[in-house]
Amino acid sequence: KAKGWGLGQWGWQGRLIEVLFDAPSDIHRYITKELMGSLESEDATVSRYLRLQPEITNDTMDDATRSNIAKLKRVAKNYAWQNQGLFQNFLEIN
Repeated sequence: KAKGWGLGQWGWQGRLIEVLFDAPSDIHRYITKELMGSLESEDATVSRYLRLQPEITNDTMDDATRSNIAKLKRVAKNYAWQNQGLFQNFLEIN
């Protein structure tokens, strides 16, 4: 059945999308770094991939309450403040 499948069919009919959505974030990080690695320069210290993943206590995707949005903004602001050096370094080498 899958012999002549293209990328799109592997993604949808092959259930690749389900696997990716259900996988832990560490797997997503690994796969993305591997894919982006092929785009990196010959200098191994240069990374074109920066994953931003602050800790979020309420990970419900459809919680659009004002209080949750305010909390997400605070988390993002604090995360950006605490990681200024990381962002600066990434921007300088890219």
